[in-house]
Amino acid sequence: MALRVPLLIPVFRLPTPRLQYNQAVSPLRKRLAVVLAVGLLGAAAAFVYLRLHALEMIHAVVLNAVIQRLPDGYPLERVQEAFQARLQAADTPEERDLYLEQLKELSLQIEKVQYLDAGEVDDILSRIRPADSVLR
Repeated sequence: MALRVPLLIPVFRLPTPRLQYNQAVSPLRKRLAVVLAVGLLGAAAAFVYLRLHALEMIHAVVLNAVIQRLPDGYPLERVQEAFQARLQAADTPEERDLYLEQLKELSLQIEKVQYLDAGEVDDILSRIRPADSVLR
């Protein structure tokens, strides 16, 4: 007769928590779900806001960079008016894309210099000026 050796199988198992349809969700899980939902909505809103206002933000950064490099005595209002007129003229998506490309090129140009002379500023203003406006 063969000896039978019992296998060591645990007889007692710990119950695994299973969520039944009629059981309530714990308050901690509810709170976590709310926090995650609010975080996702906030991230989506920030993404949409940045997409809509990217041109204005880049415009402001490049304008400030040009202003910081202006020569002494150059009229600040002339630069601000030229940039503002160009921003307002960019009313179609194609115009906005074109102006964004101009701002990127201008940013690459002015990051290499510490100061601009009056001729360089005039050249910059003539390049960004909308076709239908005239600077004073």
